Amino acid sequence: MTVKEKIKLDEILKRLFTTSDKVLIKLLNAIFEENFNPDEVSVSITNSEFIDETLEMA
Repeated sequence: MTVKEKIKLDEILKRLFTTSDKVLIKLLNAIFEENFNPDEVSVSITNSEFIDETLEMA
């Protein structure tokens, strides 16, 4: 994967995970075959920035 592709993927994933909590919970339910109720669950987003290609936390 090229650097440009990695940057684009990072942008897409950040957009996806900063959408509304309800949308994110529905997405995670589908991916992990869970059944969390979006009206009863809250989401807490933490730092997702990395300092280099090794994906070490900043």
